[in-house]
Formats: sequence, C-alpha cells, structure tokens
Amino acid sequence: MMSNYQLILFNDNRNSFEDVIIGLSEFAGQNVYQAENCAYIIHYKGHYVIKTGTKREMLKLCDQLTTFGLTVRIQKSKS
Repeated sequence: MMSNYQLILFNDNRNSFEDVIIGLSEFAGQNVYQAENCAYIIHYKGHYVIKTGTKREMLKLCDQLTTFGLTVRIQKSKS
C-alpha cells in the first residue's frame, strides 16, 4: 500500500502544549522531543502534517486524536 494520505494537526484555543504533546506521544508514536517540536510548529504556523500513511491508518489515528480532543484533518497527498 502507498502512503498517500496526510494527517494534519491544527492549532486551536482548547488544547495546551501539554495536550498536544501527550496526544502525539500516546497515539502518533512520537517521542516527547518530537511531539514538543510539532507543538511549537503548530502553534506558530497554525497547522502541521504530523503523519503520512494509508487512508486506513490515517482514519484510525484521526479518530483517536479527535476523541482525545485535538483538531485534525486527513488530506490526500499532493505527490
């Protein structure tokens, strides 16, 4: 299977840096350092592609992060 979908995490006014770090660590398989860097990028840019993979993988992760309370969206990769 090809990794042709992206999961984008958006900045919002509901979640703290700690919430984002915990969500990325628990569900997206990132270590604390990676999750912290993502949280800063998301804070300053407004969004960030946190993972790429198959549609099925991204749907599962999207559901987990949404249930956790984060704001995410799946999009088809441009390449």
